[in-house]
Amino acid sequence: MLTVLLAALAGSAAGQEETATGSTLSFAISGGGYGALFGAGNALYFGSSASAAVRYRLGFLPLYAELEAYATRNGTQPVSGAISTAGAGAGAGVAFDLSPRLLLTAGGRAGYGYSVVKLDNDRVAQGAFGWGAGLGAYFRILPAWSVGLETALTSHVNTFFGVDVGIAAVFSPAGLSAREPREPRVRPEQIRPQPLVQVAETPADDDFEGTVAEYTRGDLHILDMRLERIFPVLYRKYNSQSLGTYTLRNTSDREISNIQIMVNIPRFMDIPQRQTVAAALAPGEEVRADIMVLFSDNILDIYEPTTVAVQLQTEYTSSDRERSFTLNTILDVVDRNAVTWDDDRKVAAFVTARDPGLVLFARNVASVVRASGFDTLNLQLRTAMAMLSALNIHGMNYVVDPTTPYEQYSGLTHAIDYVQFPRQTLEYRAGDCDDLSVCYVSALQAVGVDAAFITVPGHIYTAINTGLSESDARAFFGRPDELIFADGHAWIPVETTLLNDGFMRAWEVGAKQWLENSQRGQAVLIPVADAWKVYEPAGPSFEGQAAAVAAPDATQLRVAYTSELGRFVDREIMPQVLELQRRISETSEDPRYVNRLGVLYAKYGKLDDAKAQFQKIIRARPTANAYVNLGNLLYLSGDVNGALDQYERAAALAPNNPTVVLSLAKAHHDLQNYGFAERSYRQLAQLDPQLAGQFRYLEFRGEEAARAAEAANVAGVMIWAEEEE
Repeated sequence: MLTVLLAALAGSAAGQEETATGSTLSFAISGGGYGALFGAGNALYFGSSASAAVRYRLGFLPLYAELEAYATRNGTQPVSGAISTAGAGAGAGVAFDLSPRLLLTAGGRAGYGYSVVKLDNDRVAQGAFGWGAGLGAYFRILPAWSVGLETALTSHVNTFFGVDVGIAAVFSPAGLSAREPREPRVRPEQIRPQPLVQVAETPADDDFEGTVAEYTRGDLHILDMRLERIFPVLYRKYNSQSLGTYTLRNTSDREISNIQIMVNIPRFMDIPQRQTVAAALAPGEEVRADIMVLFSDNILDIYEPTTVAVQLQTEYTSSDRERSFTLNTILDVVDRNAVTWDDDRKVAAFVTARDPGLVLFARNVASVVRASGFDTLNLQLRTAMAMLSALNIHGMNYVVDPTTPYEQYSGLTHAIDYVQFPRQTLEYRAGDCDDLSVCYVSALQAVGVDAAFITVPGHIYTAINTGLSESDARAFFGRPDELIFADGHAWIPVETTLLNDGFMRAWEVGAKQWLENSQRGQAVLIPVADAWKVYEPAGPSFEGQAAAVAAPDATQLRVAYTSELGRFVDREIMPQVLELQRRISETSEDPRYVNRLGVLYAKYGKLDDAKAQFQKIIRARPTANAYVNLGNLLYLSGDVNGALDQYERAAALAPNNPTVVLSLAKAHHDLQNYGFAERSYRQLAQLDPQLAGQFRYLEFRGEEAARAAEAANVAGVMIWAEEEE
């Protein structure tokens, strides 16, 4: 019967659900009643029918083909009799999936049957062609089973014509497929959120939970999917940190294995990312997984909060058959300047020290520092001073952000704050505490000065690493209580919002804030290098805008920088100068105190004052220390030959003085007199192994020696000769 052939289509309700794109085979049996409209010879009466069929359906088109075997039996009137028919046929038609469980069909068939007519004692048999057409509706009750209701018009030539109404049972066994499933071809413009996905509205602050989705597909159920807001500045983090979670449940009665998902976000991913969820999932079992995404830097082009389309393709194996389906949903993305303060280290993601415009600005500042002398002073300190002066000359101003002030938003861990990238701050010439701190720290990092952020309640500012150990820093700085000692180094706190007041004032206020808050356990030092290990810098390219940031005027910067540096030197050395001058006066020009005064001047860059003290000693009574220190001044000025002459005079007075021997080795090495340098270095190793180990680069030559000196952090380091008390 045609009705049975149509009933076979109901298998697609299960097969289509299990493999959304694959072709399927289904088997059906049906039984029903038959009412004849007219027949040959005698009028036909009501009867019954039964059939079996097999159907092949194309997964990517709503078409099917089928084969059928059937049998009917009808009574006759007015005499007692019956007509029995058996036959087979082939047909084709269309099928429409109205929902994952409901299927409608329409089609026709042609075949050949053999009928036997019994009237009283007479028996007649004959064969004839038949045809039919009909409709069916089927509902899936289990993954592989469906039931259906159908009606059809059927005809057997010269035998009967009537209406058939029946009920069918359809079985679509797993693993029977004419070919492997095909993946759907989805163009980006076709992506639309599916009706079964609900998107939660974004609540305020810490009530936010993200996108919530629930989806059922055949024997695998996706539930409790949560996609968080995406912060573009942290886009590199999402490759190792989940942007959402979901749960997969096996709703079938068989094991599901090799479960994987393929995540794709068009425009913001270079390629879809595959992720293994579970090796196997037993019937009724659930597995919870994290969604990881490797974003491209295109996501940094987002200027305003938006939503983007997400394709989540699930692939798995069930009964040795590969299956897949795709779920389309949406993802909330905030703008590229957005951040939350649940982890203060996130601010490091805005420290884009390699931005071309920032590098142009920072290196011009560094060139002024190198050309202005004071080489005996700590380079990190000098660079930090000059950089703050440069930002002031650039016209930078502290302006509180009226929409997202750090003071309020830093206490709300899920509130979204706006932080400017350094390039933006340089272009706008204004920013609040976090903007100015990011800009200042980025500029320092761009020229090799390690920096840090300091957070106290309601505020963020900066610190610079002097590179000095605690003992060296305490010996050099007159006010060590204004330093921060952490990670084996001395840090200088700098209140960046006071850039218009000068470095010394910014240092003073920064130190006060640290002291007050650290005593209450409310101050935190966040080195940028450490924070970058968790939150990598991810600034926009600002392509083509390198010239938008003007380099600071060198003359104006030199005046401001040297003036600030002079204030620092005077503050540091004046108490010591007065004390040494008192001792010199009381001891009738004791050369030890005169030499110490000269070294003090030299260490703080007052080279002319230092030279006067050393020459005073040599005129009165030459000492090895005075010759070494005078040689050091010549060395710093670039006159290595003149320095060597002074070192040799010192060696004539004190041939086994380690400082004298080291000075000779350095001068000979710089002049490429490697034989003399090697001999002096071997002597130094015997006299003072620790000092020799510090200057081990003297064992090497050329570029190898330069790299070793940089690695040991002794390039340009001067050892001054001083007598013990």
